[in-house]
Amino acid sequence: MRQRWLVIESEARKESDLKQLEKRLTKKYTQAQSQLRKLCQQEFACAEDAFNAAK
Repeated sequence: MRQRWLVIESEARKESDLKQLEKRLTKKYTQAQSQLRKLCQQEFACAEDAFNAAK
C-alpha cells in the first residue's frame, strides 16, 4: 500500500516544545544542585571514596 506523508511544522508547537524542554532542564538542574549539596556535607575517608560517591 503506497502512502504519502506530509510533515507540518508550526511555530506554536516549536515554542511549546522548547518551553517543556526548559521546564525539564530546570527540574533536573535543581535536583543536581540538591544532590551536590548533600555530597558536600558528607565527609569522606579519601579522594577515591568521594569520587565514587559523586558517580
